[in-house]
Amino acid sequence: MDLRTFCSRNTILGAAVAMLALALPGTAHAFTWDPVLAPALHGQEQFKLTGTGNVVGASPLNGYYVGPYSAALTSNVGQSFSVYCVDFLNDISMNTVWTANVDPITTAGIAQTRLGEAGVPDAVLRYQKAVWLAGQFANPGYQNTADWTGIHEAIWATVNPGDLSMLKTTAGSTWYEAVNDAFASGAPGGFSSSGWVVLTDVDASGRNGGHQEFIAQMAPVVTPEPATYLLFGTGLLVLLFVSARRRRERFA
Repeated sequence: MDLRTFCSRNTILGAAVAMLALALPGTAHAFTWDPVLAPALHGQEQFKLTGTGNVVGASPLNGYYVGPYSAALTSNVGQSFSVYCVDFLNDISMNTVWTANVDPITTAGIAQTRLGEAGVPDAVLRYQKAVWLAGQFANPGYQNTADWTGIHEAIWATVNPGDLSMLKTTAGSTWYEAVNDAFASGAPGGFSSSGWVVLTDVDASGRNGGHQEFIAQMAPVVTPEPATYLLFGTGLLVLLFVSARRRRERFA
């Protein structure tokens, strides 16, 4: 699988505007390292592969991209989000459009994933480990080609049961051991794969056929806190005060 072919104004008024901006709900997510989260996905969706992280793996993975890729819904190709390849057995090319099943990483949710269809007994755990590994790409301590290569080798080896041939570098073996150590006694403290989904080509047949499989983190729905509404209302009152004062000054 050669991924070179694809596998991305007035002080008072200004203060009021600032308060209004602060009052608007922001984007909240579980892992602050992920700068671009997928929209709400469900059922089957049509995607377009829009880019890669432009990091080419270290030897002997020269020519293979590692790290986050990017995709978009065909209904909104102008807004890409991060996806993480967990499938080394199948191919995909840049600008490919495909339809995928969107499944949560739960026992009941993975039936349509590659590992679920293949009947892999610890499929949920393997996808959870892939999520943990994907989270390491943006760790400030691992911003180098060697670690990114190793992280992705470990992802591919983890989601390719029984085949450790992807561990081609020392970093790959190190990361593979690290994720297994992390989950040796269950999920690590503070870790959750909730909100993460598996994107599996509808043409996949178990571990073969169709385009590559990916994982992605969906943006959660943000519910404003009561204090947010209070701050929003305060901002509106300040704007109304400024507007009324200007009208009085104009007709005085």
